[in-house]
Amino acid sequence: MSMLTAEFLTILKRRNVSSDTDKTKERVSELWDNLNRKVKKEILTFADAKATSIYHTKRLGLLSRKSS
Repeated sequence: MSMLTAEFLTILKRRNVSSDTDKTKERVSELWDNLNRKVKKEILTFADAKATSIYHTKRLGLLSRKSS
C-alpha cells in the first residue's frame, strides 16, 4: 500500500480513471476476494471508503476518486 498516499488519492479526478473496465473488474475481484477480513478493513479505513465502493468497482469496473 505504500504506492497509495492520501495526497495521491486527492489528486485523482472524480471521473472514471480506468482505461479498461473489464480488466479493472477482473483485477479488483481477484485481489479483493483473496484478502483476509483484517486487510480489507485496513484498506477501507486508509481509503476512507465503504465496502459497497469495492463491490461497485468489481461489478462495473469503474474507478473514481471519492467525492469530498
